[in-house]
Order: sequence, then structure tokens, then C-alpha cells
Amino acid sequence: MPTPEGAQLLRDIEQGKSEPFAFSSTLLRDGSSGAEGGLAILRSGPATNDAAVLMKATTQGLGHGHFDKLGLLYFDNGDEVVADYGAARFLNVEPKAGGRYLPENTSWAKQSIAHNVLVVDETSHFEGDWRKGQKHAPTVIEFGPRDGMQVAFAEISTAYQDVHLQRLIAIMPGANGRDYIIDIMRGLGQGTQQTQRTFDLPVHFKGQLIETSFEMDHATDRLEPFGAANGYQHLWQRRESAPLISAQSASWLLGDQFYTLTFASDQPVTAYFTELGANDPHHNLRREQALVLRAQGTSTTYVSVYERHGRYDSDEEVTVFDGSSISDIAITTDNQVTSVTLTPADGEAEEVGPGLKRLLLGHDEHLMLVKVWFEKGAVGEVHSHPHSQGSYVIEGAFEVEVDGKTQVLGPGGSFFVPSGAAHGAVCLEEGILLDVFSPTRRDFLEEEG
Repeated sequence: MPTPEGAQLLRDIEQGKSEPFAFSSTLLRDGSSGAEGGLAILRSGPATNDAAVLMKATTQGLGHGHFDKLGLLYFDNGDEVVADYGAARFLNVEPKAGGRYLPENTSWAKQSIAHNVLVVDETSHFEGDWRKGQKHAPTVIEFGPRDGMQVAFAEISTAYQDVHLQRLIAIMPGANGRDYIIDIMRGLGQGTQQTQRTFDLPVHFKGQLIETSFEMDHATDRLEPFGAANGYQHLWQRRESAPLISAQSASWLLGDQFYTLTFASDQPVTAYFTELGANDPHHNLRREQALVLRAQGTSTTYVSVYERHGRYDSDEEVTVFDGSSISDIAITTDNQVTSVTLTPADGEAEEVGPGLKRLLLGHDEHLMLVKVWFEKGAVGEVHSHPHSQGSYVIEGAFEVEVDGKTQVLGPGGSFFVPSGAAHGAVCLEEGILLDVFSPTRRDFLEEEG
């Protein structure tokens, strides 16, 4: 039997009083008085499938039982994109230790390398002791809107001796209509003796790796564990790059969407692809993967930018893959102030009308390729020009009129506009058109010039 409150809730739902939950960015404070850090949740929009990025700047209660600090999780399109391992336990599965916590819960799931946190010298935060970790909370410095972005910033100085950890996460409008999920992770050496350290930043991503911008050596004859202890012994080292000194990227497919991580550091970075399962004789660990970025120095700063793009439709056999929209990430430090500059790969799109942005991708005398971003409800007014035009729907939905005939097109749809034909489009769902003109639109070049 439901409680009286539950019964009233059921009646209200039956009477149609329920409303969709309006998701928004939220800071959930930790501790009995709300003074022990917090769980920072940034959301790109109110819909259930909009992007959400979390930073666990908590003590422990809001941190999934983990003692390490400033962990990151990324959700988008209803999926975990960058995930947290959680616990090593098969609840109520009798053959697996009676459903109790497994030994790997201590040797892997509680270790910092199992989470998306900065790991120093291959040791876990607070030497792997949750009792120590429970006594220390990060300080949340900033949370909320700032300069057109959503930002959360926190720091802690007690996870490692003489190392200060800082993390900033943000959602900002990126180039050409994409949202950027920005992650800046810093490990700053403290004290009078500046010790050389190893700084590892794991990214436990979900999906199928598609490509990297850098070459890697592959382990084809023999797999070796990534390390000897503190969770490293459970990772197979599958691939290793040479030291990387400029912005690089890795892309993967998850469901029907592509994701690209573009990263850089102020130190040379070696990238490792690892797979969980080493030293696991009883198959207690899930077979998962991680990209581990490694830098060495007295301090280091990692800048990572995540972006969703393109689409994959196995039914229509249509794939749209754009890759990174960032050509460079510049990290500069002056008098202990660090600044980060992102350079778009194809330049900035130009606003050409309410809810409309346009980017000229390339042209010669005879042909021009143009990308146009539409917000929902944006209108490309009916017009004509002497150029022949072909258009392809990359994303979204459009009501298109050509020479008095109307049709609705979604991703993968296309239409042709003969020279001089009147045509226009109304965006029904936020989307992107790829336009081809012949000959080149001189008026576009003059507007840009």
C-alpha cells in the first residue's frame, strides 16, 4: 500500500497535473551545513538528452563512495560519454563472492586511476585511504554563468603532499553552432623544492574509437600491465604515442553520434590507450577502455575540449563525420595567471540573419561550398539567384520550398534549385545545411571581404 503522500501523488499524475522536469545547471552542496564542497552539474539545455557535465568537488557522500576529488563525468544524447567505474560488485549474484564487494573493488574501483581525476606519480589521492579523504573537501571557487559560459571551478591542496589541484569545467557556445565542453585540469607543485612528477589524466570514454590525429605504437605480440599497483596493474597498455607537443584529437562513435576530444598541455604529453582486465583471473572487471594522458614536470595544465558532431544512420547507410573543429589550443602563463585560447579550424561562422550563421568552406571560379546553421524557427526567405544550387541536410529538419513546391526534409535529405528558381526554407528543428553553388557566389565573397 502506498503512503498517503504517495497516493496523493498518484492521483495528481492521473489528473494530468505532472509536468516535465526542467533540467538546469545545479550545485548540490555537500556536508551537514553545505560547506564541504559540492557536486557541480552544468547542463547545455532543459531537455533530457541535452549535454550534462559533472564535477565531483565533494567529500564522499555525494561522490559515489570514492575518496578522490575533482572527478569529471560527461553525459550527452542520453548516454554516458565519459563515465565513472562505480563499484566492483555483482549485487546478489551468488557465484560472484555471494554478491558482496569483490577484491577488485579495492584494487581497482576505489583507485584514482579508475576515475577521471588527475593522478600524481601513479598513486591515488590520500594514499588510497578513504578515511583521510573523508576529512577533506575541495573549495568551490566559482559556479554559474560567466561571460556567456556556464562555469564551475574548484580546488584542493590535500589530496597529495605539495601538489595543489585545480579543475575548471565549462559549457560554452563553440565555433559554427557546436557546444564545447571545456575541461581545464591543473596540478601545481608546491613547496620550496620543486619535484619532478608524473601527471596522469585518464579519460574513461564509452564507444568505438574511430581515429586519432597522432600516430601510436600498437602492442600486437604481447600485452603488459600499465603499472604495478594502485589500479594500474589492472590496465593493459594497448597503444602508446610519441611525446606530443601541440593540440591533438581523438574521436569515437557512441550510438548514432560522433564525439571528439581535442587536448593540449603546457608539457609534452604521451597518450596511452588502455583496456581494463589485466591481473583479473576471475573476470570480475568489466572490459572497458581509457585514454590516459601523461605529462612530466613540476606542474602541468591539461586543456580538454569535447564536442559532439555528425551522425551515423545504419538503416540509411549515411555517415556524417566532421572531426575536431579546433585547430589549436594555446596555453600561456604569466605571473601565475594561466590563459587558454581556442582557435577554430575553419574560422568563425558569420551571422547572416536572425538564427542564421554561414561559413564559406571553399571555392574556385566555378564552384562554392557553404555551411549554414539554422536555429529552430529560423527562416531562409524565399529568393532567387542565377546560380544553380544543391543542398544537403546534415542535421535537423526543414520545410523547403522550391519553385512553389514544398517538402519536409530531415538528415540525409537533399534538394536542387535550378538557376533563377524561387526557393526558401523554414527550420523545424535546429539544423545544418550544406549548400553547393555553381558558379561561385561573388556576393558572398564581397560580404565577407
